[in-house]
Amino acid sequence: MGNYLGIVEGEWEDQPHNWKTFFKRWQRSKEKLRFEVIRTEAMSQEDFFVIGRAICGRVQVGDKVLVQVGDKPIASKIMSIDHSVQGDSDAHKGEFHMLIALKLTNINPNSGVIAGTIITHAS
Repeated sequence: MGNYLGIVEGEWEDQPHNWKTFFKRWQRSKEKLRFEVIRTEAMSQEDFFVIGRAICGRVQVGDKVLVQVGDKPIASKIMSIDHSVQGDSDAHKGEFHMLIALKLTNINPNSGVIAGTIITHAS
């Protein structure tokens, strides 16, 4: 099973079957976000979304993040999170995953964000 926001590799097997307990553990997670971009979508210059999956950690609207574009990371802030994106994660060919769309400040179609770009929490 793939990684989802707040889920670290291997955690699925030891999670309780009770979802209420599961989400309480998830909310207490102190892992810093590490997000891998799978693709981008631009509705316009202002409506630009990075779509991908969380490798580890969790994030909330308003969190400050760094987008690793080339040699210089771009400081950004999360404006919105959409958990309802579906698609192939490319990391596991043919596997279907729920992906996450992030709308970020200072990021637009000309920012150079491509598949494989890593987004992390700003320290």
